[in-house]
Amino acid sequence: MIETAPGDAIRAEDHNDLVRGLRTITYVEGFKSSRLTPFPHPWQCRIESGSRSGLWKVSMRRGFVNDLEATVAYQAVDDPRGWTKPENFPASRTHGGTCDRSWSERDQPPFLLLDTDRDFVTVADAARPPYFRTESAWEKDLLVASVYLYARVAGAPPRYRTWAGRMARAVTSDILGVRELAKIYVLRDGEDQQASVKQLEFWDLCAQGVQPVKLLPDAAHIPDAFAGFGLGLAAGAVAAFNATSDALTQAINLALGNIQSQTASVEWWSV
Repeated sequence: MIETAPGDAIRAEDHNDLVRGLRTITYVEGFKSSRLTPFPHPWQCRIESGSRSGLWKVSMRRGFVNDLEATVAYQAVDDPRGWTKPENFPASRTHGGTCDRSWSERDQPPFLLLDTDRDFVTVADAARPPYFRTESAWEKDLLVASVYLYARVAGAPPRYRTWAGRMARAVTSDILGVRELAKIYVLRDGEDQQASVKQLEFWDLCAQGVQPVKLLPDAAHIPDAFAGFGLGLAAGAVAAFNATSDALTQAINLALGNIQSQTASVEWWSV
């Protein structure tokens, strides 16, 4: 490059050399090179067609909660996914008629089975993600199912399992908490169906169980204690007090019920 002084005309080759030099030290967003191996994120979901139209097989990279691997449940006998339990399957991972399989198993790899007609719900037009608002997508039905992680009731040993289907709405006696890992979308036009995955979680998790806490005991109204003595005025006052007390008691017990149902869950966060 020839040095130039202020006021001199800048030649095209000098300008191009400067641009090339800046480009080498400037970060530019773009596609990763195929030579780079991406980090194997946990919970990463993949989907493929099943044995017939409308059946989908969901597989996943294994993930951990509190250093415990989240497993996938299989029936020990007659599982609909066609799994044959090996003779050497660990007894410690068998609970009743359910086997906790690892997502890292290579022999008969595990998967979650979804049926479009049974496990999905229809997405309203107003709730469609932008990706499914194209001209061709509008002509098709959009359905969604969830891949989620749930924690079993606190006890020995604690267990975390993965499942797929309609997202669990409420905490039951068997589940302590639920976290959605991915959404499975299906565009359906008659027998023509196309599935895609929207990943929601990429990292291993910590969890802290929150048990129901009852702040006050259930209250009962005061009995009509004065009625037997013929004190009508006193009885009337007590009756009015009872009515107020009953209304207040009902409101308190309803609030306590809401608190219990809302706190019987698991608090999650990424680490």
